[in-house]
Amino acid sequence: MDKESTELILQHLNKLEDKLGVAADKIWPWFIKEVYIEAILSTIILVLISTISFFYFKYVFKHWNSIERNGSEPPWVVGGIIIGILLIVLLLAFLCTAPQIFNPEYHAFTNLIAKFK
Repeated sequence: MDKESTELILQHLNKLEDKLGVAADKIWPWFIKEVYIEAILSTIILVLISTISFFYFKYVFKHWNSIERNGSEPPWVVGGIIIGILLIVLLLAFLCTAPQIFNPEYHAFTNLIAKFK
């Protein structure tokens, strides 16, 4: 971060100190906890979507003959394409949430900058 952004953040933290009557060293952990909560919630949502999708496709493959239409693709082709797309989406979502877990201070800092711009 550049020096100007850092000074801006410190000014806003000092304003929060004055309004809340709490020192900045007490406020900062709140922002870090917020980043952890966002990352955990995103991970839970990813796991739920993956689980629901897995069981849905498992059901479709199991009952393919009863829902098959004339000229439709076999289930492994359709399922393979859908699962491939799902895996790409999950990978991209994980790549977005993993840095929040491994470096929460940076994300708390960038969130704070975004709130005060």
